[in-house]
Amino acid sequence: MLDFDRAAFIIASTATEEEMLQWYREHIVWTDKALTMKLIRKGILSRIYAPMVIMQSLRESGVFSSVIAKAAQTTTSKDKFLKSVESSNSTRNDRSEMISSRKIDAGGVSQTIARRILEVIDDSIPSAIPPLSPPSYDDADFHTS
Repeated sequence: MLDFDRAAFIIASTATEEEMLQWYREHIVWTDKALTMKLIRKGILSRIYAPMVIMQSLRESGVFSSVIAKAAQTTTSKDKFLKSVESSNSTRNDRSEMISSRKIDAGGVSQTIARRILEVIDDSIPSAIPPLSPPSYDDADFHTS
């Protein structure tokens, strides 16, 4: 069993709720900025934060809102196209009744989801920290004896 797992088990089984919350903040949430910066400098967190930086800059530039608005317009034009195809098919063959997969979402569910995405409060999304350059030879601590 790892030390972390052992400590988590001991805290969960013996500590009060307040002590568990404090332990969680110290070990899981990483509120220690110095530790976070140290891990970023070593390149450990760069794979985690790099996508967040990209998404944050796309959100700030307004790309998401324009893409969602364009997708809503495209869906409307696709629905019109599918209706015309279905009407032409129904005149050819009255026996076949097809339900388009596009009709299933005709209730505006995708528009509702798009609105929810756009209404995300920026405060609830943590600000991404861009990765720093990797450590150089000068940063290494060499202990010779």
